[in-house]
Amino acid sequence: MKKKLLTYGFDLNSSKYNEILNVAKDFNIDVKNIEESDLNQKVGYLMGLADYDEVKEEHNDKKDLEFLLFSDFDREDLSNFLITLRKLDISIPHKSVITKMTKDWTFKELLDHIEIEHRTMQKFNLLGQYVKKAREILETEENKELEMAVDKALELTKMNDITENDVDERFEIFKDILG
Repeated sequence: MKKKLLTYGFDLNSSKYNEILNVAKDFNIDVKNIEESDLNQKVGYLMGLADYDEVKEEHNDKKDLEFLLFSDFDREDLSNFLITLRKLDISIPHKSVITKMTKDWTFKELLDHIEIEHRTMQKFNLLGQYVKKAREILETEENKELEMAVDKALELTKMNDITENDVDERFEIFKDILG
């Protein structure tokens, strides 16, 4: 199957977008830009998958993010594509690969999910910095409250589906203790 890339939210006249198109051409990737009017369409339809029909109802919301959605990439091709973009100083934090589940979502549902997932990961990374800081403090002083906060944060590593609320709850504990 031919590799496909859906883009959303880019300034189509920008050098950034043109660089993405050039890299995609080098990788023999079909690119389709998704407009706000397509947000109500199923991802499967937008990717051109069989058994997906156009939804006639337009969706006029706008999501303020740049997004890439990949289809039919093997792991190596995807990795090489993203490495090439990074070498060109092109960073796109919001990206995903189409899955069995997401092909049935509307594009807006996918974007909403990606926004939440990205925000959760940013908070998770910040929480990791708090854990590191807490461990440094615990090397020089005893603090049961801080030890319990570290243990609570580390519970996340054993969880399968981490929600934004899970991270927020642990983040607030550290914020209260460390300020």
